[in-house]
Formats: sequence, C-alpha cells, structure tokens
Amino acid sequence: MKYLVAGIDTMPEDEPVLECIERLAEESPVRVLLVHVVSRAALWIAAGMQCDTDAYLRDASSDLERHAAARLRTRGIATTTLIRRGDPANQLARLARRVNADRIIVGGPHHRALHDVVHGSVTHRLEHLATAPVLVVPRGTRPAPEPADERPTIPARPTPAARSHTVVAPTG
Repeated sequence: MKYLVAGIDTMPEDEPVLECIERLAEESPVRVLLVHVVSRAALWIAAGMQCDTDAYLRDASSDLERHAAARLRTRGIATTTLIRRGDPANQLARLARRVNADRIIVGGPHHRALHDVVHGSVTHRLEHLATAPVLVVPRGTRPAPEPADERPTIPARPTPAARSHTVVAPTG
C-alpha cells in the first residue's frame, strides 16, 4: 500500500488534486494524509485584523474533513487530515519524511510567474526539500496568452544592461 501526502489549499482549486488521488487509488491501494498548511504570515495578518485565528484553523480543519476527506473516504480511500502552521514546503517535506511517504502531491501554482519571482514557489521549494517524488497537478485552465501582435517586441541586439546578464551556452 502506498502512502501519499497531499497538500491541499482551497477546495475548488484542489479538485484536480483529489481527482489525481482517486486515479492513483484505482491503480493500487493508497493511504492519504491530506495536509493544509497555513503560513505564519497569513496568521499574523489575520491577527492584525483582529480575526480569531484559532477559529479559522478550526474551520479549515472542519472544511478539510467535510469536503476533501469525506469525498476520498466514500471511495474507500483511507484518509487522515492535518492542519499545520508554518512554511508549506517545509511542513509538507517534513511530514512526508516522518510518515515515509511514497509521493507528495500538490496543486500547481494558481498565480502568475511574477508572484514566484517575488515570493518563491511552494512547489519549486518542495521539489528541493522533499526526499519523496513530488507530483504537481495542474489546477485547470489559465488565461490565454496575449496574441502575438500585442506582445512587447524584444530588441534584436541586447541593451548594455541586458548584455551583463546574458548567459552564453558553451558550444560543441
């Protein structure tokens, strides 16, 4: 029996993650640890707005049980849930090591690449921290790219500032 650790963010966006778990369970029996990790920054922001963070964590746990876990259990998949505080990538990698998981499953990013540049990608960091294979499930459709004629043009010759950052691959 395989042990899967699945990072769950919000229910509608994580539908593809649950579908992936169901498909894997059809191939061979699996046990699943569904984990929702709330970053400390999110909790600090909520506390700063005078929100009851303990109530939020209780609600998140209840939602995880009622929706995602119940769905998997009705399909005969042994499922446990867990709510954690901290860095999502670190928490998922640590839990996967602790339970000796065969695979970690997460949803792909649902934001633009600029967000990753500024904040870093959980999936990217997880790939470097985890000892188990990481399966990143696309979260669905993204907005269509800009038409070619509306994209900014790139100069044929790099500007002096751009030349300092240009990497030339070795030949031959």
